[in-house]
Parts: sequence; C-alpha cells; structure tokens
Amino acid sequence: TPRKKSRYEEKLYAFSDVMRGSKPLLHMVIWVGATDRILSDLKSVTRDHKKIVVESYAHFLSKLWPTGVPEKIGGT
Repeated sequence: TPRKKSRYEEKLYAFSDVMRGSKPLLHMVIWVGATDRILSDLKSVTRDHKKIVVESYAHFLSKLWPTGVPEKIGGT
C-alpha cells in the first residue's frame, strides 16, 4: 500500500544494514510496486542501490507466469 517516502527510506536503511559486512543476511532485495505511484517512489528512493531491484507488480508476475501459460480460475 502507498506510504510516505520516508517510510520507504526507513525500510531501505534497514535492508542496507543487513546487507553489509562479511556475512550479510541478505544479498539482494526485490521490491515490487503495486501501483505507478509506489513504483515511482521506490525507484526514487533506491536509485543508488545496485543490490535493490524495483519492479512493477505486472512485470514481476509476468516472470512467474509467462505469456502463453493458461490461467486456471476456479475448481474446473
């Protein structure tokens, strides 16, 4: 859900903290923006971080379910 940019910056600093050092807990973060506004805010906050990738929700889902794979809805 949309948040203030300062909230995204706080999360970015938290991610960065656990990505530092000789034995980092995280090596890469994929942040998914569900709306254009969220995507834009995330990109502006993370523009200098190479280990934090920002993708749109649609692009992220397209990697999980490539075009041409039929979508099954319901119990049939």
